Amino acid sequence: MGRKKVASTYRERMLAIHRQYLAAGGKTPVRLDELYDFARQSGLWAPPPSDARKRFREDMAQALREDYFTDRAGRTVRRQHAIKIKEENDEGKMVQKSLWDDIDTGTREHIATACQLRRKQIVGDCKQLKNDADHFNDERPKEKPIRMLWDFTDDLVEADQPTIYMPDKKPPEENPDKNGD
Repeated sequence: MGRKKVASTYRERMLAIHRQYLAAGGKTPVRLDELYDFARQSGLWAPPPSDARKRFREDMAQALREDYFTDRAGRTVRRQHAIKIKEENDEGKMVQKSLWDDIDTGTREHIATACQLRRKQIVGDCKQLKNDADHFNDERPKEKPIRMLWDFTDDLVEADQPTIYMPDKKPPEENPDKNGD
């Protein structure tokens, strides 16, 4: 009898729960609330013990990522930007850390590095999306293929357009005498 592989990482354990949900007749597309209920009721998942420092870092990073302001040109701008560094922790292991700085007071080097890091993340997302679309197209050759355009120039121009219509002139007020009332 073969040994059952034990999920070694948290991500693998989470994916195993997803597979068990589907094997138990769970509906697709999957609603995460339904998957959560299944995992809790089945005893497959419990909240991990809290690490206060880790939780704080995650919550603060999320808050910093969501810190936006409107500049003088009317653009929505992300205020805080992170770069990645490696440093030695208390156990002597090299770990990756984030350094955050304000776009208006941080050095050019910090902000340029942060912008390049985010650009690499976008490229990585595009590469993964291309892999996904290519796989779908390869596996379903009789269906209309999913086509992706990787030049975002038009999208960026469109995104810069105002979202509220502001005519240059006020429309003329209606004259009740001309309406025949």
